[in-house]
Amino acid sequence: MNTVTENDLKDLKDMINRVIIQNEQINSKVNNLTVEVAVIRESLDGVNKRFDDVNKRFDDVNKRLDDWKPQITKATDKADKVAEKMSDLSEKVGELKNWRQVAIIVITGLITTLFWLLREVRF
Repeated sequence: MNTVTENDLKDLKDMINRVIIQNEQINSKVNNLTVEVAVIRESLDGVNKRFDDVNKRFDDVNKRLDDWKPQITKATDKADKVAEKMSDLSEKVGELKNWRQVAIIVITGLITTLFWLLREVRF
């Protein structure tokens, strides 16, 4: 029985040594994972800081746009008014061209009539 107990004790020691080695391996892996998690957290903190900076800049841009909205609406209103005035002006210019043509025809007719009248009268 002595040999059986010694063999059992030896097997038990070997098993305990294997469990201890596996436990140390697991502990080292857990430590490595803890370090990796810490590194990932630092990276996420950096990303969060950058995201916060981008959000601040976006807020600044939105504030600027809100400040510019009244000016933009005024400019578009002015552009619309100018477009309306341009159409009215183009109509008036067209009418003036017609009157100018009529005036030129009337004046030419009067000059021609006077010429023919004066030609026949002969001083």
